[in-house]
Amino acid sequence: GQPTPVQASIQDSLAYHAADMHFVRANSFFVAVQISMLLVIGCFWLILRERLYLYFIAYQFFLVVYALTQSGEWYALPGGAFFGAAHVYFSNSVGALVPAFAIPFLLDFAKLRALTPRRARALSIMSGGFVLFGLLLWVPMWLPWTHRVTFVFNLMLIAGALTALSASSSAWRAGNRQAGYFLLSWSPLLLFLIARATQELNAWYLPTWMEYGFAATMAFASLIIVVGLADRTAQVLRERDQAAHLAQSDPLTGELNRRAILTQLNEAWAATDAGLLPMAVLFLDIDHFKQINDRYGHAAGDHCLSAVTEAVRTEIGQNDHVGRFGGEEFLVLLRDDRVARAAQVAERIRARIASLEVATHGHTVRLTASIGVAIRRLSTASVEALVENADEAQYQAKSQGRNRVVEYQAPPA
Repeated sequence: GQPTPVQASIQDSLAYHAADMHFVRANSFFVAVQISMLLVIGCFWLILRERLYLYFIAYQFFLVVYALTQSGEWYALPGGAFFGAAHVYFSNSVGALVPAFAIPFLLDFAKLRALTPRRARALSIMSGGFVLFGLLLWVPMWLPWTHRVTFVFNLMLIAGALTALSASSSAWRAGNRQAGYFLLSWSPLLLFLIARATQELNAWYLPTWMEYGFAATMAFASLIIVVGLADRTAQVLRERDQAAHLAQSDPLTGELNRRAILTQLNEAWAATDAGLLPMAVLFLDIDHFKQINDRYGHAAGDHCLSAVTEAVRTEIGQNDHVGRFGGEEFLVLLRDDRVARAAQVAERIRARIASLEVATHGHTVRLTASIGVAIRRLSTASVEALVENADEAQYQAKSQGRNRVVEYQAPPA
């Protein structure tokens, strides 16, 4: 086999036990940090069920086991003595599984398959190679050549570490935030692994700082990666919220679109059924809007729609909603105490719109609107009926000369 240098020194028992206790405390602290991060991400996975978190759990678990085998604490755990007879092979096999799972985690976490496809493929091949090395170390026929297998493993570990750093650096420069977290967290660990592999390849003495360095860099990497995973989750939530907002918003006015305002109406209807809040609907239509488009152009019409939206929003409350129902038509949902004053609110909206002077392309456009008001009564059958009532009242406002408010009156029984 390959000779391994061993350091020896003579110390008094007090100094030795003090140094040993210091090492045990430091190593236990670093391992505790890793186990804590493992538990945190385990909770993440139970809720989110993403494969990415399973990769983290797997490589972090084997990393903790490897650290415990290196310190000897693993074999003192219940059942740990079972692995004691083959501790070298067990430790090396576990160590091989760390990069085997860390690589697919990195590929997903930093999106390297899309950003650096060639290096991502190379890393994927190495991941399979590390699994193979972990198995070879247990096959009896390979035992006489264990040191050679370990030698090749260390070479691949160095190559994998350098490839991971290179690919992550490229991804980070391309704007990938997660790659930046990886570089920050794993650079100390990867540099340490390169140094440790180089030390073993050259059969150098193991310096004292390396005994602490492995556990310390692992704990640091785990902590930063968990922060990166939390940031990634927050980013996904922000993107989801933004997508939901875009799906519910009218692109021109920024207010609710037809589907979203109808959703709000249905939710308000359900709340009213539960006896929580009253509700009223205003159906607003801009007068002579087609002539505005024909005379001044569609860009001018867009400016008018935005101006009307701002006028409506100014006159309603925070719990009220306005949505573009279609073309130049808007629905307004009133809640709380404004329901009893729905006609007055509609009149204020009408007056504000009538006072608008929309400047566009050297012209000033004056606007008016016809507004129908409908309050939910016991006789109102559904949301659709409530909207139809408001639309009917709006049509009456048009018929009576436009630029006015009409409240729906149910026909006598």
